[in-house]
Amino acid sequence: MKTMVPTWWVIFTSLAGLLLGQGLVWSYMSAQVERERLGLEKAKTVIELRARMNELLIDISKFQANTPLREQHYREYRANIANYNALERNLAPLENRHATEVDFEAMLPTPPPVDLKVE
Repeated sequence: MKTMVPTWWVIFTSLAGLLLGQGLVWSYMSAQVERERLGLEKAKTVIELRARMNELLIDISKFQANTPLREQHYREYRANIANYNALERNLAPLENRHATEVDFEAMLPTPPPVDLKVE
């Protein structure tokens, strides 16, 4: 006595064996996992760069507020500005935007006039 296997069962098992046996589904899933891992690495890098930029902004603001300190440590002040702008150039492509260089010295208030005579 022969048992007849339905045609749809043969087609279904053939397709299932093709997809699962050759690893098409598994390779697709591993590619998705890798894409998510890279996204997390990118987010981690952005957070680290932002934290470093915030530290530099705090240092720069200390120099901005104190003119004698800025004059004494001018090289450190300029290095902090250069580091901040370099971090901005590295961060901009990660956030899919254009880098904007900040000119901190242009933001300094103008010094008061010396020997001003009022008549």
